[in-house]
Amino acid sequence: MTLEELNQIVAANTQAQAANTSAIAQLTNGLLTLHDGLKTLARTVETLAASVAAHDDQIEANSRQIAEIANQWQAYVNTLPKS
Repeated sequence: MTLEELNQIVAANTQAQAANTSAIAQLTNGLLTLHDGLKTLARTVETLAASVAAHDDQIEANSRQIAEIANQWQAYVNTLPKS
């Protein structure tokens, strides 16, 4: 094998190594982007869960108010003369 052939092999290997380094950098960047996206999604889900809990509490409070008004209305109706 000649010196020129060895130099060509070294050059090809250097190019391949540079391509591999670039590919690894792109994959790493993609994984970091994916990780950031998953963190954002997790925060969004947590926010939605808190919102659902707050709405559930409000619905429960409204249901209690409706039941109390119904009881008051029935108490009023009970005071009316029977025909």
